[in-house]
Amino acid sequence: MQKHRMFSAAASGAVMALAIFDPGRAQTSPTEFEQRMDPAVSGEVETPPKPENELPSASAEVEAGKIPATPITSIRFEGTDVPAIVADAARPFVGRTASAEVLKELAAAMSAAYGKSSVALFTLVIPEQNFVGGVVRVRVAEGFIEKVILSGEVEGREHELVKAYAKRITEERPTSRAVLERYLSLINDILGLKAEPKLKLGRQPGAVRLHLKLDYQRPTVSFGFNNRTTGLFEHGQFSAEGKAYRLLRDGDETRLNLAASVDFDDYLYAGLQHSTPIGGDGVRLDISAAALKSRPNNTPVEGDAQIYAIGVSYPLLRSYRRNIMLRASFDALNSDNAAFGSLIATERTRAARLSARYTQTSKTQSFSVTSGLSRGFDALDAEVTAPYGEAEYFKASTSASLSQKVSEGFFMRLNAAGQWTNDRLPANERFSLGGDNFGRGFNTSVVNADRGFALLAEPAFRPIRQGVFAHSEVYAFADYAQADILSRGLMAQQTVDLGSYGFGVRAAFKKKAVIDFGVAKSYDKPYPTTDDDWLFSIKWRVNTKA
Repeated sequence: MQKHRMFSAAASGAVMALAIFDPGRAQTSPTEFEQRMDPAVSGEVETPPKPENELPSASAEVEAGKIPATPITSIRFEGTDVPAIVADAARPFVGRTASAEVLKELAAAMSAAYGKSSVALFTLVIPEQNFVGGVVRVRVAEGFIEKVILSGEVEGREHELVKAYAKRITEERPTSRAVLERYLSLINDILGLKAEPKLKLGRQPGAVRLHLKLDYQRPTVSFGFNNRTTGLFEHGQFSAEGKAYRLLRDGDETRLNLAASVDFDDYLYAGLQHSTPIGGDGVRLDISAAALKSRPNNTPVEGDAQIYAIGVSYPLLRSYRRNIMLRASFDALNSDNAAFGSLIATERTRAARLSARYTQTSKTQSFSVTSGLSRGFDALDAEVTAPYGEAEYFKASTSASLSQKVSEGFFMRLNAAGQWTNDRLPANERFSLGGDNFGRGFNTSVVNADRGFALLAEPAFRPIRQGVFAHSEVYAFADYAQADILSRGLMAQQTVDLGSYGFGVRAAFKKKAVIDFGVAKSYDKPYPTTDDDWLFSIKWRVNTKA
């Protein structure tokens, strides 16, 4: 990083400026594991995050007393070189006449520039001086975290993971913004923990103490209903999810997902996932198992499936604004006449997967893109019935979402997804269209293709500005998708497209409950026999603490 001794920043009055924000928890979405076993699973509606809360800092002052009305010829920094961005902020003040007001503006400009630099903590002082030759002296010191102090729910707990992350913060002097943001964010990412950070001046020059107030969460339980189904089932499904933390060790999360058709007979699903931290740099290991039983409506066909998965994830980049998460996993699925979307299949698949997820947030926007590669292997007793699929296959998939706050209360959301392959994919690897995500005017998984793309636009308006119903909104949408189903036996390759539009209302009570009423209609049907009547949907979810 280029640094300067001239044209640099100064803050007033022996001030430690604390350029730190509350990082916010990393965004999550349903795992591919859940989506492949249960096509009704869909992500939460994304909205731009609230503005981060700046941690308290001292007020800025200029110590210089009597200031002669002389033109500023140069600005000299004492104590340390400053980043180029700070020097650039000071440069426009050269040539201006020195005064108390001008020096305050100078201090504020340089302090703001320091806040955008790679330096996390800094002291800027314009001291008492005689301004000989029009030179303005600025004392600069870059700070560091000398100690992390834990409070709150600390009795009887080891806090091993929090302490491991805190140690990484205190090891670097001066403390860089990248290190401070990464490890404060990782502390905030610990599942089942809320950490409230505060900064206070330390005992050494330039030193700061980081106080973390810890609040450990109790297990949570949520219940939901969605009347959307595939063509194989009727009347919708109920779902439930339970989360428990620290069952085996600090930082663990154990999650149980249950789903069932309304009659508790046509469809039953259960999934168990456990994740645990590895080391002190954000790596997590997760293992999963799930089972489903299906009996499509008005048929004697009964089926079942089991899937087992193991994966590891690593936050390559973790900051307040931008994040990159890498993941590698392996899974095995065994099915016997099981219903996957609108398909019934008997197959045994083994697959390795690599994926990367990038997220970027600001006060008015959130953006994410996830891309992955999947490779199927004809090993470990894999079996897929030819010509309907292949045990060895390769596919690439991607999805992206953008949520933009256009004005007060008005949001625009854009979603896209795609999948590419040249192989006849097994049923559980298909590109599914129809349902909550894309093709809202159709039943869930009305199309199960090998490759394709999908687009959706959703403007939304929140008429209630404050209070417990502030997240409630009215929305409209339009979507379009196109997909290829590769040739299988006597069935030639075909390309289908679909599109729909509609509107709805989401009524939300805090973050505890939401109910969504929607209506949708197709404008482009994938098949001549596809129903094109108005489709009415309702789904709700209630979150509680155990």
